[in-house]
Amino acid sequence: MLCRYHDMDDVLDFIIPAETFCCAVKEDFNPGVRFRSFIEDSWWSGTVLRREPFSQQFPNSYWLCYRVQWDDGVIESMSPWDMTVEGVCVCMCSCICMHVCVYVSMLV
Repeated sequence: MLCRYHDMDDVLDFIIPAETFCCAVKEDFNPGVRFRSFIEDSWWSGTVLRREPFSQQFPNSYWLCYRVQWDDGVIESMSPWDMTVEGVCVCMCSCICMHVCVYVSMLV
């Protein structure tokens, strides 16, 4: 299977590179963990509040599974592949994935 990936501004990533997915779900995003995200050409920081399913229909999905509070007080849902634990070196993940990309679907 070949999957072409092109990141687009203001569009949630529902197709992501497999290595990105594997690395993201290995991260320890427990409540209270500080994280940052690169959004619209700048870094934003916040705190993980909890993990909860975006949809009860898919309780184990990673799609928008973290409730977070940004430093400006706004609360929203984030996917782990859009988050980086603060203070952790952003390096290539050593996980081995068998597919070119992972399709994370959320049918709501």
